[in-house]
Amino acid sequence: FRFFFSFTLFSIIFLKDLKNFKFDKDLLIVSLLYAIGVYFYYYSLSIAKFLGNVDFLLFTSIIFSAIFSHIILKERVDKIEAILILMSIIGIILISKPQKFSLESLSLISGILWGLQTVITRKLFKKNFSNNNIVFFLFLISSLMFIPFLPIGNLNYNNFVNLLFLSIFSTLVPVYLINYSLKFLKAY
Repeated sequence: FRFFFSFTLFSIIFLKDLKNFKFDKDLLIVSLLYAIGVYFYYYSLSIAKFLGNVDFLLFTSIIFSAIFSHIILKERVDKIEAILILMSIIGIILISKPQKFSLESLSLISGILWGLQTVITRKLFKKNFSNNNIVFFLFLISSLMFIPFLPIGNLNYNNFVNLLFLSIFSTLVPVYLINYSLKFLKAY
């Protein structure tokens, strides 16, 4: 529900901008990467024995952003950054224990997808896409992908209010601001 509410609120707030939105394959790719990353993250959380491992693997997205930004955007990685990336990858391997793969390790897929999504979002900004345009499609695609998982029968007033706050303060505002910052910062 949080993506549906975020999409609906975002559409209402930025209604005047909708007519100026443009679309290309990179925007679809970014939106799909985001939504699939969310799916793997939530799935990992639902089955995890150690929630810290799930979050740790998700937050590897910054490392993958650095790697993908060098490959896709040709952003320069200096020697110190390269050493830190290598040390981080070694740390991920040691902590995640790949020889004992568990389903909570699927959150690493989220980290990879979100790292790639961050870099392609930067690419969209270089193609003069607006932040409103990008966030609109992130929420639209996420809403459509999560429709089959909506627990419609469980929506009462208290759940509705909680979801509304979750949609605004834990989804809409952070996603909007994170994407906005990518316009000015490196991808990592």
